[in-house]
Amino acid sequence: VDEKAFVRARIFDMILGDWDRHQDQWRWSKFKDGDNYIYKPIPRDRDQVFSNFDGPIIGFLTRTIPALRKMQTYDPKIRNIKWHNTNGMPVDIFLLKSLSLDDWIAEVEHIQKNLTDDVIDEAFKKFPTEVQTDRLNDIRATLIYRRNNAKAIARDYYKILQKCVILTATDKKDVITITRKANDETHITFANKGEVYFEASYDKKYTNEIWIYALDDEDEITVTGTSDTYIALKIIGGQNNDKYTIENGTKVHIYEYKSKKNSLENTSKAKVTLRDDYNTNTFDFYKRKDIVNKFIPLIGSNPDDGFFVGFNESLTFKNFRQNPFSHRHQLKASYYITNNGYDLGYEGEFANIMNNLDIVFGARYTSPNFATNFFGFGNETENFDDNLDLVYNRVKLAHLSGELGLVRYGRQGSEFSIKGLFESIRVENSPGRFLALFPPNSSFFNRNNFAGGELFYQFKNYNSIAFPTKGINFNVTGGWKTNIDNTNRNFGYLIPSFSFTTKLSPNDRFVLANKTQAHVTLGDQSDLEFYHLATIGGNNGLRGFRHQRFTGKNSLYNSMDLRYNFRKLKSGFAPMKIGFYGGFDIGRVWLEGEDSKQWHNSIGGGVWLNVAQSLVGQAGAFSSSDGVRIAFGLGFGI
Repeated sequence: VDEKAFVRARIFDMILGDWDRHQDQWRWSKFKDGDNYIYKPIPRDRDQVFSNFDGPIIGFLTRTIPALRKMQTYDPKIRNIKWHNTNGMPVDIFLLKSLSLDDWIAEVEHIQKNLTDDVIDEAFKKFPTEVQTDRLNDIRATLIYRRNNAKAIARDYYKILQKCVILTATDKKDVITITRKANDETHITFANKGEVYFEASYDKKYTNEIWIYALDDEDEITVTGTSDTYIALKIIGGQNNDKYTIENGTKVHIYEYKSKKNSLENTSKAKVTLRDDYNTNTFDFYKRKDIVNKFIPLIGSNPDDGFFVGFNESLTFKNFRQNPFSHRHQLKASYYITNNGYDLGYEGEFANIMNNLDIVFGARYTSPNFATNFFGFGNETENFDDNLDLVYNRVKLAHLSGELGLVRYGRQGSEFSIKGLFESIRVENSPGRFLALFPPNSSFFNRNNFAGGELFYQFKNYNSIAFPTKGINFNVTGGWKTNIDNTNRNFGYLIPSFSFTTKLSPNDRFVLANKTQAHVTLGDQSDLEFYHLATIGGNNGLRGFRHQRFTGKNSLYNSMDLRYNFRKLKSGFAPMKIGFYGGFDIGRVWLEGEDSKQWHNSIGGGVWLNVAQSLVGQAGAFSSSDGVRIAFGLGFGI
């Protein structure tokens, strides 16, 4: 590949503001060069140049949703050069391997020499008269500014690509020679049958890490030389018998198949990982080192929580070993204005701790003013909303919990986890409220501490995240908790759930979705606190009732929706879908000593909006024997 011609084309992309440069945007011309062939790039489909995304809402979305961050307005300065090149980066990493920064600057100078003001003016005269406006003059000024500033653009993007270099050999018998030099450079050559077909040097000033995939056949890999500082090397041998000669194993990590024969006798102090793991030992065109931050605000309202605001913050690290990430951290926070309470949650996960197992841990804290509901025990409890304020059944609950465990993901959508749990809960005695008038027992308002364990299994497979038209989700949670202060009080629980989605029309517009969930509590009912019992209501089964409307030892509900998906909305900034749904819920709880045959139901519908499969908005109204419940929300994954 003519790397210099490709760099020139990519710099020109950034001058024009063309952010959609994935691999299908290129065609290649083939030229004979002695016994070899040279492939030169031909850019095509320049349909995203001079983009304009104005307005505060669009500006916010293109800054917070990772899938939209590449969509940047054509301003004099590129807002974020990494995100601007998201679509093109896999191709750039794969092809741009051997050029130095001086080579990049030379291509910039070639562009600046040939893309003169006169050339630009002649091109802009060819625009239709109807668009010869002040906006076009602004575009021309921006183009000239970016051309003049192209060296800084090239330098910034070169540094991004050089941080972690990914090299691939061939499926033939390659000789890979890596030489560390005293000037903190690492020199690498690939040869086949005595002929060097790749050669490049990398400076520690720009490069922190190099991944080398030897690929198939029997390869010879040699690492020599010393330096004051070293670029970290990850060498992935691939298939067949590879021979290693490592004179200096500092910051060298070798990955090979455990079940295959390899010559690893001369590996010095190099770290060697032998594992029959396809994802680790196989080259993936899209795999690269990266850090992805996602911040999504939450806004919503319902009769129980009132108006609330919050956010989901996610930070995902992708290093060499990914499953599909290396480690991820999520922080969730919500503030409930009506109750003046807040809810904080953290979830962390580190992948591939051992044998494709991830370690997971999390914590949750709710303020003393955080509220839940309690209407009493049983399937036929009364609701006094018509005569009393909504706060009558609200319970202030201070909650502190933590969890630590292991999780394993299957390739077809399965997930299995085992966790240890701790939680500390204190219920506030609020005078004049239902719970204060009828406390279940005298020690009810004392702080209670619990420890236990939990197993979780899930099989989930849908054909789409944004609007699934076919798929299933089966999961079951089982666990056991005991009161640390009174170990005689303990209980178990089993929560199975099954959901399916299927299309009702050939064009996938009409979709039927159904969910059935049960909650079975094991143990003596008198040993259970009300917040550990099975509940239904609100978002958990009966959408026409308030949250936790019915409380019992066991519960069962079924929710069925008929959904309609309109065509994609025409939007100049993001893929957007809108639709409406109608739903019917039925469910009940069971309590020891209660003889109730009543089943509760609710019926209603609403609308939903999905932007770029990330930002979700929905509003709905459901009617039940308690009245009409209206709720709306805007956020990520609500």
